[in-house]
Amino acid sequence: MEPCCKTQYICNIANLGPRHETPKDETLSIRTSADIKQLLRIAAEREHRSIASMMEVLILNYAQEHGLKADAAQEKPPRI
Repeated sequence: MEPCCKTQYICNIANLGPRHETPKDETLSIRTSADIKQLLRIAAEREHRSIASMMEVLILNYAQEHGLKADAAQEKPPRI
């Protein structure tokens, strides 16, 4: 008997940069509408990701599509 549903999980961020090589030492906090937050949560659930991971994927995909690259040599601003 075949299962009623098939799940296909595709991860296409292999060539998006040094994601796993750099430490996550920055914090990002945003204010948004309830609708945007709900859409982000739904997208994350569909991809079996956390909300933070889904935001990374969305940002990295946007950067790749638009030819954006982070300047790794750029100095970080001092923390206050």
